[in-house]
Amino acid sequence: MAKYTYGRTKLPSLTLSKSSGGSLGVSGIYYFWLQGRNRAGVNEPSDPVSITLSPSDKLSITIPTSARRDGEDWHEYIISCSNSNSFASAKVIATYKNYL
Repeated sequence: MAKYTYGRTKLPSLTLSKSSGGSLGVSGIYYFWLQGRNRAGVNEPSDPVSITLSPSDKLSITIPTSARRDGEDWHEYIISCSNSNSFASAKVIATYKNYL
């Protein structure tokens, strides 16, 4: 993914939490990254945050409020995930439109 955005080089990491009673269907350690997209492109991925999951977990992903500062114009947040601590192997799993 090209990284030509105007803004912070890197956003803060996501907050992850899990609870039981879900049906994720996966197990193991997973790594998550956050990126911001604006008119100029996409910034560098955040520092990774990891969590150990089991098939019966529920996962909650929270974008920190500090991901947007006054004057920043992030139109979209991108959440990527990998089962290795390598952003090169990460896949986009969600996008959040941030039009205010």
